[in-house]
Amino acid sequence: MIRFPTDLAFGTNGDTYVADSDNNQVVIRSGKSGLMSPRKEAKVDDGKTKGLAVPTQIDFHEGQLYVADTMRDRILVVDPETFAGISISVKRPLGLVVNRKTGDLTFT
Repeated sequence: MIRFPTDLAFGTNGDTYVADSDNNQVVIRSGKSGLMSPRKEAKVDDGKTKGLAVPTQIDFHEGQLYVADTMRDRILVVDPETFAGISISVKRPLGLVVNRKTGDLTFT
């Protein structure tokens, strides 16, 4: 169950991604089956715990999902299916957006 949705994004395959801050997860709703799958961990090697902590905003660019993982002080750039990728160290990111033309990441 989604408790406190703070943002949503749409994947190219019709899936919907919801940042659920209170539950420390990103919920994926399949565009085909309607099933909802929570993702509470990211597979990144940044020395921090893998669990998400207050994901507040999400966006897509070139098939990658960007997640403002606020209380872990990072922005995640992950494959939307495996949740594996990289992290960018940022102090308390609350919001983010990726420019569709340039790929530039802007965050607050």
